[in-house]
Amino acid sequence: RKILKKDWYRILSVQTVVGAEALTEIKKILTDYKTEIRDTEVARAEQGKLLSLKMDLKLLTDRHDDRIISDIIQIKGVKKAGWK
Repeated sequence: RKILKKDWYRILSVQTVVGAEALTEIKKILTDYKTEIRDTEVARAEQGKLLSLKMDLKLLTDRHDDRIISDIIQIKGVKKAGWK
């Protein structure tokens, strides 16, 4: 009996300090969890002191949600991370 993989689409929202190399680290973590980044929006927030990232993701399962957030929140320069 074959088990079908279900794709999960989620929006990851992250706020980082401007100038932090967080985006590279975030992409590495997402790759480690075999997550596909479908789209990324970057905007300035808090009078230009923070970057607001919104990443449209495709996950193969939803079982890593909490671990992804806890790994991302530990990156230097990341202020907030969560699912939308």
